[in-house]
Amino acid sequence: MKILNLLAEGGIGGIETLCNSIDNRNNMNNYWCFFNQGGEIADEIKSRNPDKTYILNEKTTMRKIIKEINNICETNKIDIIAMHHNGLQCNILFHYLVKSNKENVKFVRLLHACHEDKYFFPNNKIKSMYGLYCYNRAFKEADLLISVSKAVQKSFEEKFDIQKIRKTVIYNGINDKFLKTEIRKRENIKNRKCKIIYVGRLIKVKGVDILINAIKELKDENYNIQLTIVGDGEERENLERLVKELEIGEIVQFVGKQRNVIDWLDKSDISVYPSVWKEAFGISVAEAMARECIPIVSDRGGLTEIVDDKLNGYVVKNLNSDNVANTIKECIDKEIEGNGIDRKEIRKKAEEFTIDRTIERLKEEYEKLMK
Repeated sequence: MKILNLLAEGGIGGIETLCNSIDNRNNMNNYWCFFNQGGEIADEIKSRNPDKTYILNEKTTMRKIIKEINNICETNKIDIIAMHHNGLQCNILFHYLVKSNKENVKFVRLLHACHEDKYFFPNNKIKSMYGLYCYNRAFKEADLLISVSKAVQKSFEEKFDIQKIRKTVIYNGINDKFLKTEIRKRENIKNRKCKIIYVGRLIKVKGVDILINAIKELKDENYNIQLTIVGDGEERENLERLVKELEIGEIVQFVGKQRNVIDWLDKSDISVYPSVWKEAFGISVAEAMARECIPIVSDRGGLTEIVDDKLNGYVVKNLNSDNVANTIKECIDKEIEGNGIDRKEIRKKAEEFTIDRTIERLKEEYEKLMK
C-alpha cells in the first residue's frame, strides 16, 4: 500500500512537523510531494527518502502540477492520495486529481484545522462562495475524511453536507523526544521567579496579545514572573510594540523560532495557549504537557480534548486578559501552597498522543479503505 502525501509547502509548521514525524518512523510506505515550494521540513524528508520525495518548482502552473503528480502516481503505482493542506488551490487540485486518476486510487482529505466562516475569506464574498463550493465538491469526491480532533470534524459537519461521507478522527501525535528525554526536576516557585511560556505562531488568532496584557496585570500585582515567547509570525512587531507600551520588557522575551523547544519547555513552569479561534488540536500544548509544564488554554476547538480543567491543567472560559491573568494567578497560588496540578496527570494525558498511535490509526483506516 503506497500513500502519496500532498502538501502545498514544506516549511516549519504544525502540519509539516507532524508529517516529518510520521515519515521519520518509517512504518508506512509514504511518498511525499510538496507542490508549491519546499522548505526545511521538505529537505529533511528528502534527505531520508530521496526516491520518495518530490519538491516541485514554485513557479509551476496548476496544469503542470497535475501532470507531475499524475506521473508520480503512475511511476510509483500509488494506491492512496492524501491531501494535507486545505487552501482553495488544494481543493481545486484535489478535484482535478480525482478526475484524472484511475478508479483504483483512493482519495483522502486530512482536516488539520476547524472551519470558521469569519476566517474564510472574510473580506471577499465572491472568493468565500467559490471556496465553499470547491470544499463541497472536494468532500463529495473524497473516499475518506480524517479530522485531527472531534472539534474539527464537528465544525465541518455543521457547515458542509458530509454526513454520508466516510470519516474518522485521528489525533495528532507528538515526537518521541518529548516523552523519552529526561525531564529536569523543577523546584517549587515559592522562592523564585515563575517562568511562563508560549510556543506557537505569532498571528492574531493565537491570542498572544491577550497573554501579554495578562502578564501586565500580574506584574502590577507584584507576581514574580517571566514570559518567554517562542515562535515567529506577522504579528511579532505589533506584539513587541505592545510589550514596550506596557513597559514590561524586562519580564517578556521574544526568542523567535526554536528547534530545541524541549530546552525552553524544561526551563518553564506554565505553558499558556490563549487561542482566539477554534484550535484544531494544539500539538504544542501536548508537547508542553509531555515536559510536565502546567497547561493553561482557552476553551476553543480541540484544546479541551487535550486539557481537562483542574485535572491536568486549566481551561479559560470567556477568553480575555482578565480571565487569563486570574487563571495564571490561581495556578501560581496553588503551586506555592503545594496543592497544584499533579504533574503526573499532565504527563499521563500527553502519553495518549504519541506519534506511534497516530501512525497505527492511519494504517488501520488506510487498510480499511483498500479492502
